[in-house]
Amino acid sequence: MIHIDAFSSKIISAKNEYLEEMAFLIIERIENIHTIPKINNKIAKKLFDFFINDNIEEILIGMPEAIAEINEKIEPIIKGSSDFKTAIKYVFNYKWFIDKCVNRYDAYDLAESLDIITCTYCNRIYTNTVITKNNVKIIRPQFDHFFDKDSNPLLALSFYNLIPSCSICNSNIKLGKQFVLKTHTHPYIDDIIDDFNFTYDFTNENRKGLKIIVNSQKGSKIEKTFLDMSLEVVYNAHLDELNDLLELKSKFSDRYLSILSSNILGPSVQISQEELYRLAFGTEYDKKDFYKRSFSKFKNDILKELNIIY
Repeated sequence: MIHIDAFSSKIISAKNEYLEEMAFLIIERIENIHTIPKINNKIAKKLFDFFINDNIEEILIGMPEAIAEINEKIEPIIKGSSDFKTAIKYVFNYKWFIDKCVNRYDAYDLAESLDIITCTYCNRIYTNTVITKNNVKIIRPQFDHFFDKDSNPLLALSFYNLIPSCSICNSNIKLGKQFVLKTHTHPYIDDIIDDFNFTYDFTNENRKGLKIIVNSQKGSKIEKTFLDMSLEVVYNAHLDELNDLLELKSKFSDRYLSILSSNILGPSVQISQEELYRLAFGTEYDKKDFYKRSFSKFKNDILKELNIIY
């Protein structure tokens, strides 16, 4: 799992824009609670006055611990009033947010400002946001709800509850699994990049004769998260990536980068170690940039194990 630095200038800018745009839209929807059919609108409006209206900013951009605390306090009220719950689902409506819109802020705008271009969970699949010059919205990452939106409708549009991810991790693997901060790692809180590593072993369980292993501390939040996200399982669908690195090691020993630099590029080509690494392996060398290219963490770990890089 790739860490997203909540205090980087890019994320702070995205968060501030999100609040500026979404607070206005949410207030507008609160004012339209009276239009929701088949509920007691007066009760719903009164409960919003008591529990929601003064907390809109915190609900929208509060850190994960803060929104979890607010949700825990308000959840019994939501469960106790079907009118309030219906109004919550109307106001903080995720399907409304992900509609492709020209005239208002939506999920494409958030994805573009976050600019997380590989899946936060698996770092395998690219999640670029593509919007044409004519503002035609083509593709974007999906947003996984760390706190499941069906069980926690109040948090359906909380900034730090919207994790940029690929469709496989979000829609095929995580689905409605219940993640909480005590048992699972959160990309905006937990920087775990040095606390787990990819390795490999030989096996007779498949035709490749190889298997990819994800090592983490037994019984840790990291292990629990990776098990629930099937990380090791999905990485073993990419044994060709591992095999390529092993082939490289067998043919060039541990001098691949120096051979590439001296014999192929030549002394006249000035190139940094990071640029050479990117050219050779198509991934990022610096861990803070792993999110920019798929398989960066995986290849970095394996290449270090093979003593091709240090």
